[in-house]
Amino acid sequence: MKKHSCFKIKATALAVSLGVFTSSVLSGCGSIDSGQLGHNAAEKVGNYFMSTTLPVGYVSEGTKWVASGVQGVFTEDVSVDLKDDFFTAENREWLLSNNLPQNMTVEEMGSETVDHEYGTFYDNIRSLKERKMALLKTDPSETSPLSSKEDDSARYSHNLELLHTFADLAKDWDRRNEQGVEPARKYIEKIEQIDSLDGMTAFFCGNDGANPFGIQLFDISVDKVSRDADKNVLSIDPAKSAFVLGPEKQRAYMSTYNTLLTSNLSYKLVTDERVRWFLSEMGYSEGDIERILTDSRKVESTLAFATKKEDYPLTDEQKEKNSCTLDELALETGSFPIKEILTARDLDRASMYLISQPVYVKNLGSAYTEGRLRELKAFCITHTIYQILPLLDRETLEKYSNSGVYLPEEDELSGALSKPVRFSGDEPQKGGGEINLEDDEALLMDYYVRNYMGEILDQAYLSVYLSYEDKKLLTDLVNEIIEFYKAHVADIDWLSEDTRKKVILKLDRMGRHVLYPENMTDYSGLEIKPASQGGTLLDAVVAINLYNDRVASDKLFSTPSRDDWDLNETPTTNVNAYYMPSENAIYILAGVAMGDIYARDMEREELLGKIGAIIGHEVTHAFDENGAQYDENGEYNNCWNTTDKENFDRKAENIRRYYDSYSPLPGRSSFNMGGSDEATADMGGVMCCLKLAEKEPDFDYDKFFVSFAELYRYKVYESDAKMLQNEDEHPPNNFRVNVTLSQFDEFIDLYGIQEGDGMYWDPDERLKIW
Repeated sequence: MKKHSCFKIKATALAVSLGVFTSSVLSGCGSIDSGQLGHNAAEKVGNYFMSTTLPVGYVSEGTKWVASGVQGVFTEDVSVDLKDDFFTAENREWLLSNNLPQNMTVEEMGSETVDHEYGTFYDNIRSLKERKMALLKTDPSETSPLSSKEDDSARYSHNLELLHTFADLAKDWDRRNEQGVEPARKYIEKIEQIDSLDGMTAFFCGNDGANPFGIQLFDISVDKVSRDADKNVLSIDPAKSAFVLGPEKQRAYMSTYNTLLTSNLSYKLVTDERVRWFLSEMGYSEGDIERILTDSRKVESTLAFATKKEDYPLTDEQKEKNSCTLDELALETGSFPIKEILTARDLDRASMYLISQPVYVKNLGSAYTEGRLRELKAFCITHTIYQILPLLDRETLEKYSNSGVYLPEEDELSGALSKPVRFSGDEPQKGGGEINLEDDEALLMDYYVRNYMGEILDQAYLSVYLSYEDKKLLTDLVNEIIEFYKAHVADIDWLSEDTRKKVILKLDRMGRHVLYPENMTDYSGLEIKPASQGGTLLDAVVAINLYNDRVASDKLFSTPSRDDWDLNETPTTNVNAYYMPSENAIYILAGVAMGDIYARDMEREELLGKIGAIIGHEVTHAFDENGAQYDENGEYNNCWNTTDKENFDRKAENIRRYYDSYSPLPGRSSFNMGGSDEATADMGGVMCCLKLAEKEPDFDYDKFFVSFAELYRYKVYESDAKMLQNEDEHPPNNFRVNVTLSQFDEFIDLYGIQEGDGMYWDPDERLKIW
């Protein structure tokens, strides 16, 4: 399943994109990592061609459209009429004045590839980076409240102070290097001092701040079927992080530990090496280190042998059978103190508990005996180390980023030991992560602040750069577009009445995540000690973890809202907007609501032509080839009847056939879009805004169309353009503008476009579905 987003960005699960034709930003959705993505893109094409091999004025085959977004193709002496190529004509001055650097190698560009690609979205990427760094110097008094309720400026001022203190601790490398691993000693020693099973239970309960990294032998989640219930059903799940053997999709739900270990040997060797090095630095003997690693693996193996892949996902019948009360759950776990742990963490308030894997739960008791106390302590030590490693000195961070262990190719047990391994990941507290150690600014903001203070960063950003008025304006626009769509589908003649009702129901229930959630965490009670009071970066992360742990249960048991979301999981400080089919929800993030895309004082025409078209694009994704397969609750449940689906498929096929008929650049016979979703969403977004324009007196259609053309202006190297033509599902931006606008009478009539003009489209052959 995909997640649709406003342009090509770093991929995460379950999403689809609105797409900008760029090399640093790839299709999918999630947080932008311009350095990593740009460098990876560069590696795929070898070296950038700094001077174009396309002739000046190159026109894509079968069109009159200049490949003007490619460096060197469009020059002063190339003449273009807007009736032939609207994108190039209206962006002429911008295209001529924004030339990329010449004669630069990939190595020289390094991690700053995004700085050598220009366009509306790139401007936002750069500006967002600058804004976030500027927060570290912003006076806390410059914040503003983010609701219409009683003034809460003090709350957001405190967030900015927390951000400053944390950043100061993180970037003070002299002090961190001087301290080495010492800040971690007290946390490891606290585990070493456990001398009984009761002491182990106190650790898992988190008594007196113990276990600040949340080490457990089980995971919990809220079962989706209880979304609308008064009280949530908590699911007791296998501890995915307990195995520490690679990405979640590889390490979770395997039938045996040996299978798990064999398929993930590379990762295990690296994690063991990290622990071995760290304990050596703390003064442990070689024998004690090997004993700890061996004992920890014994606990992992006990848990893994009880984890069965085939138990997922549970059927409704299994869920009913496996549900129980807290007391019944305690009986199932035997000697394992699950009731005490849940009660201590304020998780004893669920109406019911769901045992996702009964064998695993029963096996917890066998793992929890006095005879295995040493093994349990070792498990807690190793897993605590995984979380501590990136928070100490530079040498320890380097070990965390790249252990220097040489591993078998492709995780095989045989073959040459030929290459060092680096691991990338978005969740540093689960261990591992490719870190750019050479860019202190990126390391500070994109790694430390983003990963450990994500929501605090977002709240600080919002309270300085945006306001409640922005949220209200954009939410009203989202509601306008959704209400229009509801009225519009009522008049679609090729939809049956039954399907039409389901489409309207889906629109009614669509989640609307605009800029920020209404119910954000209140961090006014969090305190971080600065260096002047003896604070360390590690202590700061512990304070954050303990604070989040205290508020977690309230979040878990709060009444769910379709318009709410977790800023730590889905940051708003990303240049993005997307539709999430599995939630039936759109996200309009703060990073896209800035620059030339959005401003509070924009005229209506520009507002609709830019962020309005983006919003309409995302709403349309709910009814493209992928989105239509999910119902109003985000369940995989096609709501179209057979005839309606056939009608839709025919229209979608027309779009695919058109794009397959030519290539915008030499080297391919067609695009590689993989479907009609993005083109359908582009047309749907403009259609929505044109219909809203009909209600506006004296609406300036020229300003609207020009604004849409400006939204997708871009400049890239030819190699980037060719790579994306091969790999990306979105058309190049000039096609997105020209193909989309030429579908509408308002555009054709305004500019007097006639048959023979490059922008002309026979009304009987137009592609728009909605």
